Amino acid sequence: MRAAAIEMVGWPSVNGTTGEVAFADRLRTSIASLPHFQSHPDAVWLEAIPGDPMGRSNVFALVGGRGSRGVVLMGHYDVVSTETYGRLEQLALEPEELRRALVDELIRSARGPEEELALQDLRDGGFLPGRGMLDMKTGLAAGLAVLVRCAEGGEGSVLLVATPDEEAMSRGARAAVGQLAAVAERTGIEFVAAINLDAEADKGDGSRGRAIFLGSVGKMLPAVFLVGRPAHAGTPTDGVNAAYLAATLVADLELSAIEAAHDGQPLAPPTCLCLRDLKLGYDVTLPSTSFVAFNVLFTARSPAEVFNAFVERVEAALGRGLRVLVDRAGSPLAGMQHGSPEVPVLKFAEVADRDADALSATVQSVVLANTPDADRVTWDVAAAERLGVPVINIGPWGRDYHQRLERVHEAYSFETVPELVYRVVHDLVQEEKAS
Repeated sequence: MRAAAIEMVGWPSVNGTTGEVAFADRLRTSIASLPHFQSHPDAVWLEAIPGDPMGRSNVFALVGGRGSRGVVLMGHYDVVSTETYGRLEQLALEPEELRRALVDELIRSARGPEEELALQDLRDGGFLPGRGMLDMKTGLAAGLAVLVRCAEGGEGSVLLVATPDEEAMSRGARAAVGQLAAVAERTGIEFVAAINLDAEADKGDGSRGRAIFLGSVGKMLPAVFLVGRPAHAGTPTDGVNAAYLAATLVADLELSAIEAAHDGQPLAPPTCLCLRDLKLGYDVTLPSTSFVAFNVLFTARSPAEVFNAFVERVEAALGRGLRVLVDRAGSPLAGMQHGSPEVPVLKFAEVADRDADALSATVQSVVLANTPDADRVTWDVAAAERLGVPVINIGPWGRDYHQRLERVHEAYSFETVPELVYRVVHDLVQEEKAS
């Protein structure tokens, strides 16, 4: 399994690149070369993602067994950029060489506790680095190892699904819902569970990373378009700086509590994923518009409740921010009605309804093209309901994914994870244990 993980890390698959497009067929070819699939060549195939502008595909590999019960193993094969490796970028997909280079670099110049920990991990602690080694090609390799082992036993059916685009729009996973339902209908397999093979980060001794995760977490990407008032930098109190407004939101919302921990489980707090003004070049005019977007996770409340809470926080933060400006300026800012620092905060749908005539067709099309909504980002809810498959996560653990020190704990990830996943699959596919 270790060799398979290293081999897959060596196949470039940065999201949105030709490497990601090519990865699917490389994986299909590799699986097809295994003894079981040489005897069953139709059991590994590609499913094109409908409407994908890059022409990417999901990879399916099926091991059929006795009885009708089956389990889905799933993960993604795209990775984030390798640019964070700097001068070592050429080694980002070569785990063994990268480990030696990182150890040499960290011995010379490790700064702070995180790099000291990385040096200890890579030199003495049994960790292996590389882009995608943790997120999440080691998980895919574990799924492949379980698939091979199940082929030897012939007990129940196991389907491995590898998807692209997890790091961006999840086009692969969303397409896989309908494709999985079609496989179930075509084969008559009753998929009783799905195991996601993604990783967990743990800065400690691994006790958090060595876990099985139940349930699901909601994700929202609320974005705010801020409209200030342009003015010359020599007379800034004649305007309102939209960059300041955006910065005010980030300062207020970053790592704040939109939703508290649920059932005692910690939840990653909101964080800013995009912050920019919309000036096209340098001049001495205050930015009149800016844009900010946040990652917001939730478990207990509905999306509407979370979004409304977010809007309330935006209103309050902008009000406080403008009051600070008024205090610093010593007088109401230009354009304030009666000196009031209250800020009108509107949802895009409200703006579109109220000012439809003022919004040009071009403006509306640009906003809609960059706003995930129900018309464009769709899930096959009917197919999901037909499947009715509960999902858990069992995967590797490591540290610093998406960073240059991304690394996986070898013993747990290469030995324990495939054994654990196999035992869970083995129990799930037994007919006599059906409830």
